[in-house]
Amino acid sequence: MGIARSGLGVLGTERFKTSLERLRFTAFVLGCASLFWQWDLAAADLFFGVGILASLVLWERGAPLLDLTWPQPLLLLFLSITAVVTTLEAGSTRFFEITAYLAVVALALASALRRDPRRIGTIEAALVVAGTVTAVTVAAGAAATPLGVPFLHFFAYDYLRGEGLFKDPNVAGAFVACTYPLAVARSLRLRRGRLLFLVIATAVFAAGVVFSYSRWALILLALGFVGTLLALAIARDRRPLVVLAVIAIFGGVVGQHTLPSYRYQAVQNYDETGRLVAWRLALELLLERPLGIGSGAFEGIAVERYNSGATSDSTSTKEPPSEAPTTGNAAAPNLVSNGAFDGATDWHLPSFATTIDDSTSPTGHALSKTTTDIYQDPGISIPVQGGQTYSFGAAIRTSLPFLSTFS
Repeated sequence: MGIARSGLGVLGTERFKTSLERLRFTAFVLGCASLFWQWDLAAADLFFGVGILASLVLWERGAPLLDLTWPQPLLLLFLSITAVVTTLEAGSTRFFEITAYLAVVALALASALRRDPRRIGTIEAALVVAGTVTAVTVAAGAAATPLGVPFLHFFAYDYLRGEGLFKDPNVAGAFVACTYPLAVARSLRLRRGRLLFLVIATAVFAAGVVFSYSRWALILLALGFVGTLLALAIARDRRPLVVLAVIAIFGGVVGQHTLPSYRYQAVQNYDETGRLVAWRLALELLLERPLGIGSGAFEGIAVERYNSGATSDSTSTKEPPSEAPTTGNAAAPNLVSNGAFDGATDWHLPSFATTIDDSTSPTGHALSKTTTDIYQDPGISIPVQGGQTYSFGAAIRTSLPFLSTFS
């Protein structure tokens, strides 16, 4: 009993609360620094979980659990509405739990920062670390095929784009672009070598965004870059302003002559049948249901409406021919005759695809490719069955001699 009372007495001391507060903040810092890893059971989730548990213990000891100052209550209102709509629309509870978890992390972290605003700099540094690691791994993934280094394919999305340790190159690029202003701000606050660190940070973060080949990430980076230039111009800090201007000009010239420009076209072919269609549907749903459709319900609604539309148009769909050319190890039933692919200039044919003759293709040729779960290259995305071989109608524009038959 004496030991128990002694232990409870220690837990109630101010010293214990101070140690627990330090543990909470350290967990949040490590979680922010670990955001470069975005696979399931990521380290960031573990650290954020420790921070939330520490916040609960501190709250039980009388400290604020969450930062609920204005306008934070609006976030709670949003969560409440989303919870109700998710229940009514039979949405995904898993998606809502993830949303609620991220909101709790944000509010608990804000509470920790409010106790000591000087900690904001530490959080910024942790995010810069995560952004730097992400940028480096994205660039490494994009270099896997050109350099012929198999290990680097772990960081690659495909033969062209890097994704680092993220699940999607678009998300990775956006994260790098959003952390770039923090890296610039910290570089400019250095007393020594600030121009050197500014150049390094700009080069590294720009590489991470460019080699993700995400158009929206590039736009975000451009906004951050222009904002930095304006801030430097207002502050009349001429040296870094000139350095960044030179970097922008040099990088633009080099990129224009070395990077595949088709990746930055405003609208890709797959946008017309994928992303733009999803955006139009999202706008329609916003007008139909202003309070939302519930967490995780969009995909099901999209598939339902697409299938209903496809069924209504089925009578006008052209049936594939009964006889089709054999594609290596595959036979005619695996033929996708309407998979037009318009590629791009200087697009290198990957080793996992071969060319075949195909009378159903607009060009008389096709790509024969063994794939896993989806055919997704610069031109089109088609769901397929894993382990099978499919042929896709091709109309590749290229100046490469060994692909001249697709011209």
